[in-house]
Amino acid sequence: MEISGTVITDLENKALIINGHSVKLIKASNPEEVDYTKYEINNALLIDNTGVYRDKKALTRHLKAAGVSKVLLTARK
Repeated sequence: MEISGTVITDLENKALIINGHSVKLIKASNPEEVDYTKYEINNALLIDNTGVYRDKKALTRHLKAAGVSKVLLTARK
């Protein structure tokens, strides 16, 4: 994989700085417990590529998180 531009890790703020844009890294064991609104994220499309949540019932857990309105599964079978 080749990345064009710059990527800097910001461990203190748990973020990647990609071409000058901060991308917050968020980790949780239970997706419904994440409050995205505290990061000023509202009405978000969440893209799940973990492969952990593969069916409709499991993916719906993301929709219970504050700030998420849609979920897209991109993990391969």
